Amino acid sequence: MEFVNRFRLHAVFDDHPGLQFAMPLVSVHDDELLCIGTAFPVCPGLAITAAHVVREWKNYQERKDGYRRPEINFSVVAFQLFEGKVLEWHVDAAYCLWTGDIAFLRFLKPSWWGDGEDRFKPRCVRLNVNPPVAGTEIRVFGFPNSFVKDRILYVSPAECTARVREVVLNSPYNFRPTSYVELDGEILAGMSGGPCFDADWNVVGMCSKGWNFIEDVEDCSPLSYMGLLWPAMSLPIDPWKTGEFPAWNFFKQGPAQAVGHRRVEVTSTGETLIGSVDPEALKPVMWSQPAERLEGALNFAAESARQALVYIKTALEVEIADGESWNMNSLITALRHFFWELDSAIRLAMRVAAAKVGFTLPCNFDWDQFVHTWQNHGAGDVVIDRLKALGFSWNGVLLFEIRTYAVNTTYGTILAEVLISKNRIVGCMLEKCREGGDQVNVPDGLNGYFDAARRFSQGILRLASQQSVESREMTV
Repeated sequence: MEFVNRFRLHAVFDDHPGLQFAMPLVSVHDDELLCIGTAFPVCPGLAITAAHVVREWKNYQERKDGYRRPEINFSVVAFQLFEGKVLEWHVDAAYCLWTGDIAFLRFLKPSWWGDGEDRFKPRCVRLNVNPPVAGTEIRVFGFPNSFVKDRILYVSPAECTARVREVVLNSPYNFRPTSYVELDGEILAGMSGGPCFDADWNVVGMCSKGWNFIEDVEDCSPLSYMGLLWPAMSLPIDPWKTGEFPAWNFFKQGPAQAVGHRRVEVTSTGETLIGSVDPEALKPVMWSQPAERLEGALNFAAESARQALVYIKTALEVEIADGESWNMNSLITALRHFFWELDSAIRLAMRVAAAKVGFTLPCNFDWDQFVHTWQNHGAGDVVIDRLKALGFSWNGVLLFEIRTYAVNTTYGTILAEVLISKNRIVGCMLEKCREGGDQVNVPDGLNGYFDAARRFSQGILRLASQQSVESREMTV
């Protein structure tokens, strides 16, 4: 059937530049249309969105079918506003860079495409692969507000002006995009995959992670991540079903040529390089940060986890008091961010400690490797004994479950159930993350996870500071 008959854009301004490009992604969930995210067209028949948006609709399909499909196959439609008309694009395939949280969507050729009467050729964005600098203003665009009335889906656009806090070109963290930007600004649920514009309305990044804030919550400033585009340029795509080729072939020449295209190169082995404007200076980006910058990232992750917890607590208090139905998508999104950021904070604390002591850690490391490396860098018996005591926390139940929930929400799903009594919401429970584990009361049960991560991080950093002081005294 034609989805456009069950879809409406609500409260829009046709002449807004962002609305000419941003497209709400709509799927069928239990015979109801649902806005699952945002995309933007980069050339005719091809768009970009967030990979986690694709994962969520794929997981839904697998739960519905009861088995795992080898291919990504789902009824997803993108809508584009052009010359006052709402145009319908049907998703045919998705090509995902999971580590970068970027996906290319291939569309079927629509009947309305082309020249002539009742035919249209809507515009596509121009990409800017130059990473922004700290302090730059970014305009974030997407479709967070949607509701169904009389089986018609109403979707409203939203825009936020955000400021770049920090740019990370090559991240070692499992739960953030490979290359991302920390923003002071809001990315609401439903804006994931949406375009992030520079001052000239070029797309410099993609909405990746953020918050759905509640008004009047004290000390809850918006924080979010924008995924950068260049890591996905080596992704093999097949837009015309004629054979795969690197996505970068679209953007290094021709009408879709990206701003800053000379900074990126895709090698014959599929490696994406970024460097200065001079092509001779192109080289792989190496991950290396001093302790001060790592501490900034640690504080950002801890604050993000705290704000997610504030949101969950406040929202549930409102819902339980009113007894109304809870928006489960919003809850799951907040829980996902909570565990992602706590896990990032734990690992960042270990990296900060390592940097203070004078050694670096690989992208993936375990506790034994961490302790052994620290010992090789001059840790005395007292420090090692205290490290081993902290090892109980690292391998204990609370931190273990933080890491397990974070992995589950990255590679699978996280389940929560609302407790109802006499048609009123009375509570919420998070399903156990492991066999033999316990259900977690939400939000009160989350406090233990936050406190455990804080105690562990503070203990690691105290030991690192102690050894750093002792090393300086010995040098003097």
